[in-house]
Amino acid sequence: MMSVLICVIAGFISRTKPLRLYGLFLTLICVLKLITYDVRDLDTPLRIVALISGGIICFAISALYSYSENRLITKATAVDKPPTGSQV
Repeated sequence: MMSVLICVIAGFISRTKPLRLYGLFLTLICVLKLITYDVRDLDTPLRIVALISGGIICFAISALYSYSENRLITKATAVDKPPTGSQV
C-alpha cells in the first residue's frame, strides 16, 4: 500500500495521469487480495472487521483522489483562462 501511495502522490506532483491510474489499479489489486486471500483463515467477526476496513480504505482513497483530481483540474483551468474584465 505504501508503493500505491507513492505512485499516486508522484502522479499528482508530476501531473501524470497514467501514474495516478496505475496507483489506483494497484490499490484495487491490494484490496482484492485482502478480501480473497488474507482473510480466509480469520474467524467471522475478524473477517467482517477486515472487509469493512477494506471498504473504508477504498472509499477514503476514492474520495481523496476525486478531491485532488478536481483541485488539479480547477488549478489548470484557472491558469489557462485569460483575465476577465475590460482594461481601458
